[in-house]
Amino acid sequence: MISKLATKHHLFVEPGFQWRGDEISRIEGLSDAVFAFAVTLLIVSLEVPKNFEEFYRTLAGLPSFAMTFVMLMFIWFEQYKYFRRYGLQDKKTVILTIALLFVVLYYVYPMKFLFNAIFAPIIHAMFPSISGLQLEVFTSPDDVRNLMILYNVGVLAIYSIFYVLYRHARRFREVLHFNEVELFDTKWSMYDALFFMILSTLGLSMALIGGVTLPALSGMMYGPVCGLYFTISSSFSAKRREALVKQHQSAH
Repeated sequence: MISKLATKHHLFVEPGFQWRGDEISRIEGLSDAVFAFAVTLLIVSLEVPKNFEEFYRTLAGLPSFAMTFVMLMFIWFEQYKYFRRYGLQDKKTVILTIALLFVVLYYVYPMKFLFNAIFAPIIHAMFPSISGLQLEVFTSPDDVRNLMILYNVGVLAIYSIFYVLYRHARRFREVLHFNEVELFDTKWSMYDALFFMILSTLGLSMALIGGVTLPALSGMMYGPVCGLYFTISSSFSAKRREALVKQHQSAH
């Protein structure tokens, strides 16, 4: 179990933040199992290729598998960090976690389909002679629009749940005896979730308007906008957090 190994060896420990979740709870164990199952769903076939054409077909699915896998691990790590930080196992945390797992399982195939569509031109260029790789991913502009609506709804749902989870944890700040660093990190995690909520809402609005260009742009904007946001926010938050850690250490 990834969470158990990471916790045992104190991986990803945050200076100034006391991790309260030392043991793997039942709900976190369920989460690990669901994420493992979601990764399994990404694999098209577990059979070993019998010839080079089948082997090339397997390679053709690697880029979309890799991107979807990275996104799933990013979501898993965010949830892992939440459980380690706060160790909450109350009713609301359990319900929100189950809702998150539902969304993750539901959107595994749409996410992979999206990346299949993105990488399709590259794969076609790399393997022009392999039959079946020249299939049209989209047959009309409505296909792009509907896919981007589905994708943006998924992002909005996932980070809305994370926002509520971190807001819920902040309400326990007196019970958990938050220091200034812990309160800052919790608020900043809420800001990050709120950023994705706003971005996905904007993308959803663009996709709903329709047309030929806007739905495609609603997906393409994620890369540059996220890069700009995290470059600016990480620079600011790192300086502020470092100052708070020094204050906390000097006070103790």
